[in-house]
Amino acid sequence: MNGNLCGQAQDPGYPSPATRTITLANVDNPQMLSVGILSRASPFVAGPNTLLIFTGIALVDVGLNGDDNAHSTDVILDLGVKFDNNPLTFFQSAPVAALASPVFTPNQAGAPITCAVNCTETDLDENLNLRVFFHCGLTGTSAGINRIAYQVNVLAFDSRFPPS
Repeated sequence: MNGNLCGQAQDPGYPSPATRTITLANVDNPQMLSVGILSRASPFVAGPNTLLIFTGIALVDVGLNGDDNAHSTDVILDLGVKFDNNPLTFFQSAPVAALASPVFTPNQAGAPITCAVNCTETDLDENLNLRVFFHCGLTGTSAGINRIAYQVNVLAFDSRFPPS
């Protein structure tokens, strides 16, 4: 990432969160659906002609901090799809994520426990592979996130499907 957290500039005095990178090997039931779409763009302009939908349950296993302080963790999932204009060109995306398995084990002091996916976003890495970021927040000695359900919707141009 470029120092932004879901479109917000990160406070330079705030330490970068811990980061964990996972692959599709860490996803339960990964699915991809490709849907052709009609474009109203000019016949001389290559607009998006494909909607790609990626879904699954990411096995993230973050948390169990050992203290009551707030912690942030970024989990990066490489979706294993390259957008190098051959055949796919990336236009834009809309990712969604939700907790699929939060862990709550109250401590003796009764301190509040929070598990959250604060936001999610996508980008292309230096090799033009699509990645989804889950920015997770945890508070409490026994807070953890085992799984995150996600759906990433991507508008793309697929050169294998020429415009009619």
